[in-house]
Amino acid sequence: MANYNTINNSFSDKSLRTYIILCSVFCGSLVMNTVIGTKIAHIGGLYVPAGIFLWSLTFPITDIVSEVYGKKYAMYFVIGGAIVLLLSLTSIQFAILLPSAPFWTKQEAYKAVLDSNTRTLFAAICSFLISQFADVTIFSWLRHKTTGRFLWLRNNVSTFISQSLACGVFLLVAFGGTISPESMIKLFSTNLIARWLLALTDTPIVYLGVTTIYRMHPQLANDHY
Repeated sequence: MANYNTINNSFSDKSLRTYIILCSVFCGSLVMNTVIGTKIAHIGGLYVPAGIFLWSLTFPITDIVSEVYGKKYAMYFVIGGAIVLLLSLTSIQFAILLPSAPFWTKQEAYKAVLDSNTRTLFAAICSFLISQFADVTIFSWLRHKTTGRFLWLRNNVSTFISQSLACGVFLLVAFGGTISPESMIKLFSTNLIARWLLALTDTPIVYLGVTTIYRMHPQLANDHY
């Protein structure tokens, strides 16, 4: 059996299980976002994708992993998440294209709920990769600069910047050249407000996650990445 301590002196079997649980929640959020994200919800005067809550959950998760396990292991989340996102999106499109059974009459409803065009899929993957790489990189850089202090600062700065990038990249790739500049600005501003409001809830989640993991695996608190 593999000795996981050869990967990291404090990466024990128990802390590895916690890492895998976080990875499962992260990837699950991405997959469900692709399923429910086609609905546009109206919340507090803002029109936002229904999957925005699950999408936003991925950012505190990568911040927790960056803080506890280090940048390298957080980047594994990003790479793995991109693979999962690509697999789920292409699988949905493949399922839509499969010939329907003669007695199955729900093809149009199935397609209407799950279908996304190729440009939107590409926009989602680009948005995810750029924003998550930015989040992990900025968070880790600030952690180094502050010598591990001010968790709230690096969490908020990295999340606000990365969420802004996510919003801008997605809208530009998905809708650039197809809608007016005024409509683009309106879409960007309303989505950005929603993302920033959700980002404000990040800090308690990150503090709770980091504190809980350190309590469960105190050996991890002694590591400095």
